[in-house]
Amino acid sequence: MVNPERVERLSTGGGPNLFEKEDAALASGRPTEGKSFENILAFLSEYVVSTDTKTMTPRSGIQTLDQWGRSMRILGQHLGTDKINEEIADELGVTKQNVNLIIKSRIRRLYESASPELKAKYPLESLSSRKPLPIASRRRYSEVRGGLAARAERMASQGKTPAQIKQELGGSRKLGDARQALRGWGINIPLEINPILPALKDLANTDLSDKDIQALLDKVQNSWQYKVLLKAGLIVNLTSLARRAGLYLRGSDIPRIYEVIKGENLPVGKVSNYVRGEDGERAILGWYYFIAATRGPKASSILKETPELQDLRINPVRVIGVPVKTVPNTTELERSGKYRRVLKLAGEIAGRKLRSNLLNQKNIVAGHVSVSFYTEEVGGGFWYEVEHEDAVRAHLAKRMKELGII
Repeated sequence: MVNPERVERLSTGGGPNLFEKEDAALASGRPTEGKSFENILAFLSEYVVSTDTKTMTPRSGIQTLDQWGRSMRILGQHLGTDKINEEIADELGVTKQNVNLIIKSRIRRLYESASPELKAKYPLESLSSRKPLPIASRRRYSEVRGGLAARAERMASQGKTPAQIKQELGGSRKLGDARQALRGWGINIPLEINPILPALKDLANTDLSDKDIQALLDKVQNSWQYKVLLKAGLIVNLTSLARRAGLYLRGSDIPRIYEVIKGENLPVGKVSNYVRGEDGERAILGWYYFIAATRGPKASSILKETPELQDLRINPVRVIGVPVKTVPNTTELERSGKYRRVLKLAGEIAGRKLRSNLLNQKNIVAGHVSVSFYTEEVGGGFWYEVEHEDAVRAHLAKRMKELGII
């Protein structure tokens, strides 16, 4: 039976009730879907201690009475108060990791001694020891971890600008971490107005000449500015543009696209993507190529018609095994989430890391194949559809045994 007093005792009391979902779960007597803290509370509200259970006593030879009592106090404070685990750990002189382990261990031991009916109602995988925290606890949690969010909150209440808060916290990343925590407190620190946007806002002007647009694009000096403009929709990267024009690309093809656009006298820009070494020198990892969004339609038309890009209009992906109605392109293989590399699955089956050249040399997808495999014409490895993974796993296991890989 649900204990109404327990429901009242576990609620936050005063102000918004952040345990509203937990209280509703207890009141209804029904488990919530998925893994949740609500199910822990509901499970314990219906838990009945058997007269012959050893759950509520120390384990002989493993725990002392003091250790057992401490673990029960930790569980009680975690479930019945709004204390965060760092506070419980500090009070008892243990680490937060120990507190987490003790909580999970006590819950598991209680679960082991529960009735079969209660276990059926609340499977172990539906119980989560991670509880939602009231705002006061979240502030304390912030203080324990260095007070980043709490400091940002104080500065915002003092009327400081996002730029000032960022400077005092020590950079954009720390402000981002603080901003994320503060959203959970119902506090929003607005984003800074990026200086590159006002400076290049005229990129949206469709009346500008190509020469004027080129002058604006030349002002983009680094990848950070490039990403800001891309997010604002003022520019389009050439990779996306070319793919929308029906071209099948590899990374090495993008400079070709850039030269074609530039050769047609359209304004186009590029900036390096780099890292700095220990000596402070730049190491260029690659380049970002882009065009003003207002010139995107014209550039797309050029890419569709240019004869020297004919080879990029042929899908390099071919099918091995069972034919399919529609062959995916390279972007779909890599980014859609519907396909997975054979190399990864073969490594799982073998229990060790495998090299792609081994699979290629031994022709791992040959033989009687009941599924479809996909590969690029030039050294692209093999892919398969995730929804057919069981059939692929069976085929690979059989083939790898035949080839002596496992």
